[in-house]
Amino acid sequence: MRQLSIVSIAGLLGASAAFSATAQVGEEGMSPFSAIDAYLTYTALESDISEQGVDDSDIGAGMRLRMGLGSLLFVEGAFQSVNIDNAEQRDGTTPEGSSRRLREQYFDGGIRYGIGENDVITPFLSVGNFDTEVRVIGASGATANESSSSISYRGGVNWVVIPNLHVAATYRMANEFDFGELEEILGSVAFQISNSFAVIGEYRMAEYDLDEGGDYTADDIRLGFRYSFRGPEGDPFY
Repeated sequence: MRQLSIVSIAGLLGASAAFSATAQVGEEGMSPFSAIDAYLTYTALESDISEQGVDDSDIGAGMRLRMGLGSLLFVEGAFQSVNIDNAEQRDGTTPEGSSRRLREQYFDGGIRYGIGENDVITPFLSVGNFDTEVRVIGASGATANESSSSISYRGGVNWVVIPNLHVAATYRMANEFDFGELEEILGSVAFQISNSFAVIGEYRMAEYDLDEGGDYTADDIRLGFRYSFRGPEGDPFY
């Protein structure tokens, strides 16, 4: 089983540490803590439960809304869904009419603390509810759904590398699903193209460790846009 840990985040973020020391932050700009993101995702699903497990990929979509509440608190909610029609199985066959869908959503509340001038570095922690649904349709038309929810815990850091470039990474864990537990690592980059809009790119590794044995994994490459509510420093959302 692939091991995802907080150590992986340290390695991912460490590559950006030298840049943060020279960051120049303006009086205005985007805020990742008061923004709405919309993106497409290229998702690869893999299950090693049996030879009939999925090993395929397709395009999905997602949205995320984060609102800063004063200087320390924030709330965040998001959902993402991908559906693979005629999903290829681990044995290399592609049964006509089979499909797999993975839908995930969460709602968190957290605390953040800006470090440096204009919050060049902002660590954050959050806790909330994470919902997962897996739907399997076989070639015969038989349908199986597995859905569950869990409390999830998340920690991460956002760096303002230069005024129009943000780099962030987060780690999440949730271990109270009916079918097992989740570990997730997310790395993201946001490039500001105007005071309110940014282009975002993300890579996510998520692994569901199943109680019955085996893993169900989702690797995402996300591309999309962010609309920031921050604007001038006087914005009440920030």
